[in-house]
Amino acid sequence: GMKPMTMPFPVKDAAVLEGLRVGDKVEFTFVTDLNAKQYWLTSAEKLSPDATLDFGLKATGDPSP
Repeated sequence: GMKPMTMPFPVKDAAVLEGLRVGDKVEFTFVTDLNAKQYWLTSAEKLSPDATLDFGLKATGDPSP
């Protein structure tokens, strides 16, 4: 796995971060606009502390495993 880290992604709606705390395992989605050279977090879900993390890259429309 990966060591804990801080990832400073901007959010358009702060409600996405409600209920999350430093040290939580999370699964998140962010959008990139390559034309505008911008990116932002669109969702974040708190996972259980013993969750197994999958670091695979999924493009929009890819089915979840």
